Amino acid sequence: MEQERDEGTEPSPEWLRLAINNHFAESVDLPRDVRVGRSRILWADEGLFARRVLPEGRVLGTYVGEVIYKLSESLERARLSERLFDFVLWGKHSISVDAHRSWPGKMNHKWSWPYTGVHGNELLRFPFAGWEHFFANVLVDDDANLIATRFSGQPPADPAFSAAQTDEELTIDYGDEYWRSSETAPRWDLRDAPQSLLIAALRWDAQWRPLQQLAEKSHVMLRGDTVFPLSLQQKEQYNITLVAP
Repeated sequence: MEQERDEGTEPSPEWLRLAINNHFAESVDLPRDVRVGRSRILWADEGLFARRVLPEGRVLGTYVGEVIYKLSESLERARLSERLFDFVLWGKHSISVDAHRSWPGKMNHKWSWPYTGVHGNELLRFPFAGWEHFFANVLVDDDANLIATRFSGQPPADPAFSAAQTDEELTIDYGDEYWRSSETAPRWDLRDAPQSLLIAALRWDAQWRPLQQLAEKSHVMLRGDTVFPLSLQQKEQYNITLVAP
């Protein structure tokens, strides 16, 4: 949620309001690249899945849903729905779109990879295989396009690297603003994470501070039989829950 915007009203003339509403019209009709299925995320019900390999940069569709113009209504809705995104259309019309009844709302939350630029992308691509599955693989751009990507939309968006494999669950980062409005902390399921990711996210190596910041604002889930050494301070800092394997 974008908390700094003006209170806002529905734009005039009427044709413009209708154009905006039609552009974001709620739809349960799925694009050809995705399907709905049982989520593999611990706390979720349904999820959205790739029907085929999705190359980096593939546009899946538009973030359609109910358009909300007033900031006060958007803030109230954020307490009820985690499927809310803010957009500024044509540089001046601030709106929120709630997709909880549309197909994009089937996507569950994961944090985006927090490093940007070429160096950040190389960190994820090569030395640390297996990390990518613990981060979102879809983003929403400023024009409300849903784009399949492992690397937060930063260059290089290389089509040779797939953003998602066939039948992989598609997830999206709903953003800090939403979670600040929510009464719950986002869960970060690291039960099956490689040891190298646990070390990076739950220890104090400065290089991995952005990962540690994600853990600090999450409810971190670990396997109950984990042998990963954690101090009491770390367990409290990262709000860790051990889940039965």
